[in-house]
Amino acid sequence: MPKFYEVNTDTEVLCYIPSGKVTTEDDEQEAQFGQDGDTCWFHSTKRLAKATGYRFDDPTRLQQYELISTFRKTQSYLDAIVLIAASLIAENCPRERTEQHARACILTQTGLVAAHRANFKLAQKAMPYVTGEQRGLVRQLKSLESDIRAVCEYVERYRKYHPEATKVHDKSEIEAIANWLKARNPYQSQLLDCACRTADALSELGSVEFTQDWSQEPRQLVQLINLPTKPDLVFTERPSVIVLGAGPESTRPAPELTVQQKQARRKLALTEFNQKIRRETLAVFQMNATTFSNPVELMEILKTQGPLLLPGFYGSSYYKADAHPLRNEDGNIQTMGTRQLHGWNRGEADDLNFSTNTQLHQIIVIGIKYNSENPIRSHVIFIDPNDHSFPGEQRKPT
Repeated sequence: MPKFYEVNTDTEVLCYIPSGKVTTEDDEQEAQFGQDGDTCWFHSTKRLAKATGYRFDDPTRLQQYELISTFRKTQSYLDAIVLIAASLIAENCPRERTEQHARACILTQTGLVAAHRANFKLAQKAMPYVTGEQRGLVRQLKSLESDIRAVCEYVERYRKYHPEATKVHDKSEIEAIANWLKARNPYQSQLLDCACRTADALSELGSVEFTQDWSQEPRQLVQLINLPTKPDLVFTERPSVIVLGAGPESTRPAPELTVQQKQARRKLALTEFNQKIRRETLAVFQMNATTFSNPVELMEILKTQGPLLLPGFYGSSYYKADAHPLRNEDGNIQTMGTRQLHGWNRGEADDLNFSTNTQLHQIIVIGIKYNSENPIRSHVIFIDPNDHSFPGEQRKPT
């Protein structure tokens, strides 16, 4: 893995990561957009691998990557649908206008954004239809009606158990609604179904994490009944209906479980799959685990091995404000090499309950600015997969 450094001194290390993303064998760069949904584990790993010159020389590894990528797309799609539904619920959108509002949200948050990324001319054509009632964009975004039905189903399911819902504006309350939806069907079964199929396919390719029978128990917890799906994100052998304990993959009767027990077991299975798919992704890109316990050890790893991935409570999601330019005691903006450093001051972090908050965010550590006389004023420099990066523009080191 090639390593290049913008700064490499006794107290400062900054690894060079080019702006944008590599898209061809000729190392051409194009815009790198922020991660979709809760998929930092995929985007940060892929971004680091591509930025440091990784190539898929083994066809099997490429197949494994494509399977993992397909799962990531499904998760991103479901997360986007849930977030739109949570936003409509938070706005206390009238039932008779749910479909209309869902259509507008999908066009702006998923369809239009995706169109802009893929084809600027298509995005220009889409603009007139975002607020109007014309149907031209429906023909271009084939999954639109299916997506609308999915959003409406999530909205109705929430309101079934929360008929007293009122309008809210706080971001944390919207996230709480989204988390409620993710903790139940249809989200759980849709994602777990894709996880089982991904695990089975990876095991056939010699997975280091998934055995042939890993999906046996989780499959008995999947219950999909005529739920809308995104056709280009599913496997061709997908069964149209899977009923708890009666699917063709079931090898023994399913235990009699309450709804709450099923939810808890699905959550546990998805948690286990999430841990395995993260490690599988690292294996596909041939990345090895490493550890450090202090700034000096981290500096040595960066000097000898290059950038590294680090999961934890890092990034703007865990702070009360966006990252801002950091300043020295004399008031000047802190720099490293040619870069201005952005970050947070002490006291700007959110108050986290570490016993209940298990949502980790994976970042790419690219440098450290070590202050041996006052270690508390040292800074770890990282790239957040949530941030956009454009060719020719300096990345925002945080």
